[in-house]
Amino acid sequence: MHVFLMESLEGFVTAAHGDASWAAICRRVDAPEDGLLAPGTGLRPCAYALVHASAHELGMNRQALLEACGAFWLERQLGAWPTSTPAVGPPLPEDAPALGRLQTVYALAQHVLRQFGADHCTLLPTGHGAIEVRLPGAGALVRKWTVGVFKALSRAAGVAAAVREVCAEEARGFALHRVEVCAC
Repeated sequence: MHVFLMESLEGFVTAAHGDASWAAICRRVDAPEDGLLAPGTGLRPCAYALVHASAHELGMNRQALLEACGAFWLERQLGAWPTSTPAVGPPLPEDAPALGRLQTVYALAQHVLRQFGADHCTLLPTGHGAIEVRLPGAGALVRKWTVGVFKALSRAAGVAAAVREVCAEEARGFALHRVEVCAC
């Protein structure tokens, strides 16, 4: 998911301010020429500096920028999917009727998570008409970016939803980041 975050950050900045602005931001934070991901697909320390510098350049706070990048990425993905491709994943769980209007968001989210290749992410109905996205070890940047993805998913499904990040908790020695989606 780190790759998608960094690609969407670059795409969002260049769409808003052009390639020259992105190049200037990269120079300002000494971003390496060989990419922004460290071996093992973790973010390099300059990735955090890039987010902050980009937020400053665009006049946004970090949360708003990451959410906008998540929405930007999803809108690009939805535009790239063939119209004949059904936006459904595996069968909905037995408690899906409890999701009500969020069933469509749940089905789209399953498809998107497959596109992520995010086998480590878990999408769960909470039992109280909400969806929880668990992102083990993903980090705060990815969690904030995922909020933007799920806000855009809700809009794409035509569902008014409140999407929020849930504070990280420790689980078996690593942070478990969560995002919750509730119908309004």
